[in-house]
Amino acid sequence: MKKKVAYVINRIERGGPSNVVLGIIHNLDHSQFEPVLVTLFCGNDETIVTELKEKGISVIECQNNSRMKYLLFGHRELKRIVNDRLIQVIHSHGFVPDIVSSRMHRKVRKINTIHNNMYEDYIFTYGKWKGFLYTRIHLRAMRKLDLCVCCSKTVQEVMQKRLKNVTYIRNGCGEIDTCNYESRETLGIPDGAVVFIYAGHFSPCKRTLQLVNHFHHFRQENEYLVMIGDGPEHKKCREVCDDHIKFPGVLKNPYPYMKMADIYVSESASEGFSVSILEALTCGLGLFLSDIPSHKEVFDISEETYLGEYFSENQFSEKLQSLRLNFSAIEKAKIKDFKRKYLLDSNMAKQYQMLY
Repeated sequence: MKKKVAYVINRIERGGPSNVVLGIIHNLDHSQFEPVLVTLFCGNDETIVTELKEKGISVIECQNNSRMKYLLFGHRELKRIVNDRLIQVIHSHGFVPDIVSSRMHRKVRKINTIHNNMYEDYIFTYGKWKGFLYTRIHLRAMRKLDLCVCCSKTVQEVMQKRLKNVTYIRNGCGEIDTCNYESRETLGIPDGAVVFIYAGHFSPCKRTLQLVNHFHHFRQENEYLVMIGDGPEHKKCREVCDDHIKFPGVLKNPYPYMKMADIYVSESASEGFSVSILEALTCGLGLFLSDIPSHKEVFDISEETYLGEYFSENQFSEKLQSLRLNFSAIEKAKIKDFKRKYLLDSNMAKQYQMLY
């Protein structure tokens, strides 16, 4: 008899934790496990929902609009789903899903994935006092789960100071099946230029304004930066940019842009284990990243392949010059092999299967 696993998430969309959930679901041994995707709130990517249903995967869309209402009463709806579908394992992803899952009865096993360093991320997102409160509430819920799985070793090292029921499985990413390349010409980037690319939220936590300022001041004439995404810092970033910094906007599929780029760049102040970096490695891009622990963890996985450079806040120019000097050592094929060996979603899914 197959074991039924319910994946509980706010909504399913392109990017971030959703990609991790989809990577697990698609790579499960479906002869042993039956996945059920439960989305709590409105805003699903209907293309993804349709694709899952066409593959015979159950998707339950709760279509809730109120975060507070779900925090107070959402466990009743999830309890009904668990009972009706005979769910044996709940795998939750995020603040609200973890809290709702923590209120389930003991017959069902409960695990989660911790996708961020909440001590940093919640303060950046909500401010000092509200961030502290959200962290306390989230920790209390996670202590009621059977197991908490961090998305990186770095996050586990932080969380194990407050949680006993904690381990880690690094995020993984699948192969990219698109053959499309976005033309550099459409962005006004000449052939032969070195293209840096960032994909994600434009926010103080991701330090996107600082990144644009640094690139603006230290770039060379043949270097361009493509900034994909949106967020509260988007307008300020556009105000300080020059014609070597391009803003294509929010894209459901960033891969054609990544495939025409050379280097993935991020000056983020906090990450769990960035899915965007995994996608960049899948495209064979070199890395130029801030020296936060989760970024350094990518470099520490193996020294066999030169991936690029990481920099501190006052070393941007110096490390950029090191990257230029070592640019010929960035080999797309070797970087793709590194990613397949260590950070493939099928390997991630196998590790979760062992936990189920």
